[in-house]
Amino acid sequence: MKKTLLFIILISNLFFAQTPFNKGVNLSNWFQSSFPEEIQFTKYTKQDFIYLKSMGCNIIRLPINMHAMTAGTSEHNLNPFYLFLLDQVVDWAEEVKINLILDNHSFSSSVATDPNIDKILIPVWKNMAEHFKDRSNLIYYEVLNEPHGISNFKWNKIQELVITEIRKIDSVHTIIVGASGFYGYEDLDSLPNYDDKNLIYTFHFYEPFLFTHQGAEWTSISMKNITKIPFPFYKEKMPKLNSIYNNTWIETIYKNYHLKGTYSYIKQQLAIVNNFKKKRNVPVFCGEFGVLTTYSNVNDRIKWYNFITKYFN
Repeated sequence: MKKTLLFIILISNLFFAQTPFNKGVNLSNWFQSSFPEEIQFTKYTKQDFIYLKSMGCNIIRLPINMHAMTAGTSEHNLNPFYLFLLDQVVDWAEEVKINLILDNHSFSSSVATDPNIDKILIPVWKNMAEHFKDRSNLIYYEVLNEPHGISNFKWNKIQELVITEIRKIDSVHTIIVGASGFYGYEDLDSLPNYDDKNLIYTFHFYEPFLFTHQGAEWTSISMKNITKIPFPFYKEKMPKLNSIYNNTWIETIYKNYHLKGTYSYIKQQLAIVNNFKKKRNVPVFCGEFGVLTTYSNVNDRIKWYNFITKYFN
């Protein structure tokens, strides 16, 4: 979702994760074009990778509109020009020695994930695996960003099929998997115990939603009229809710903000992920977290980020 990724979204281990990386960024709106020739390749250079590493970053997540980078036939062969550009990015990562996630970001928040998406996911990932199988272990495959509107049961079966087909070609590279429900941390436990041990489990974190998404226009009900929500909750600073949100889910989260706009609530939610990690004994990382800057107070954003990152380090 392009607009969501306008947030500055850091990638970080949680304090309970065990991954080969612990700090990084999403290079959003670069390879998320509608077709290969639309990619503004000079937006980033190898020097940017060097700079990120000098700042302490050891992971880059590269969102790619992967399904738009094929010829569109049933084989979904990858466009040669797309591969030419992507190969250069992979070269930079390997030369700089920084981890790189090839994130399948073929995603729209307003459209439910097709229950037959395996018809494109499998051939696309088979082609990606064939092309990148001999690259270093700095390269990671992320099956599909934020599947949603599809049952956990159906999505888990599709994800398992993709893993199986990748492994027929590439037994080396780590695959990143997540739950349906927009990678909700609450849905992690719905994921099966996949037989593959070379997986990293991911989730996204935007709690409390009323604070992090105030001003967002792409939610199912636009939040563009939600402004000046403080963090943490402070009754005297809470703005009056616009009447257009009466009897909507936005009114519900507004009324509950005194419970969810707190440090203790965030701790409770992160504990859900911690429990999943401990129970499954698997590596877990947060691929996205952030606050939209449109209307949020800068000092409140700093408080939120400081609190979150203490738990992610």
